[in-house]
Amino acid sequence: MTVTSAENRVSSYETKQSASGVFQFVDTDAAGLKKNASFASDGTQGATFVDGSTLTVAQGPDPRWLMQSPVAPTTSTKMPSGLTNTSAQARSVSLSDPANPFSLTSQTDTFTLNGKTSTTVYAAGTKQYTTTSPSGRVSTMQTDAQGRVTRTEEYSTREFRPVFLEKP
Repeated sequence: MTVTSAENRVSSYETKQSASGVFQFVDTDAAGLKKNASFASDGTQGATFVDGSTLTVAQGPDPRWLMQSPVAPTTSTKMPSGLTNTSAQARSVSLSDPANPFSLTSQTDTFTLNGKTSTTVYAAGTKQYTTTSPSGRVSTMQTDAQGRVTRTEEYSTREFRPVFLEKP
């Protein structure tokens, strides 16, 4: 498909599907610069931008909601200079009734960026999130029944001195 703007600039949009089932989209702007995007049936997505940088995202199922709410187990961005940013995400849950995704008792999210890992644990019984940074700093966030934040605490690794922010 070709589109001509009011300024008489022509852009084109192409969609194709490979024999392996990968959908590919190519957008060519008026200057002739191309952006490519691809979507595979396994949930892998990729993009190449006009500056030459690339993005690759692999999607996987959430433990409770499966692919209705996918998580991105791996993401990689490569810049034209060769610098690469790689991240990984994992989620685990505990359910009081394995057949009921609403029966959450706890959830643990682990995020790794360039080899440094942070972890967030949610305890449904206390409605509290506890996050540990790659450097070991711990912060907690308390929520009410509607999920609104009512209190936060942050601890430093050097001085174990809590900082409280509490909703009146």
